[in-house]
Amino acid sequence: MKTQVELAIIKKVREYRLAAGMSQAQLSMEMNLDITFVGNVESAKCKDKYNFNHLNALAIFNCKMKDFMPDENFPDDNSKYLKRDK
Repeated sequence: MKTQVELAIIKKVREYRLAAGMSQAQLSMEMNLDITFVGNVESAKCKDKYNFNHLNALAIFNCKMKDFMPDENFPDDNSKYLKRDK
């Protein structure tokens, strides 16, 4: 299952892809990945997601990796492992 942070990143990459008029397959090929990769990432049925190397490859959109990061933190199932002392 993809976390809220991962879904936010996927959504942002999709926005860039659509604004550039690129298909999922085209973006996959531009990133030198399997032609089905971006489609798998954007599918709720697949576990595939972007990693930092993928985000770095998205410089083809003339942007920086931080442009894909959410502006806020999200509570996730993983957050229980990241609890901080107050």
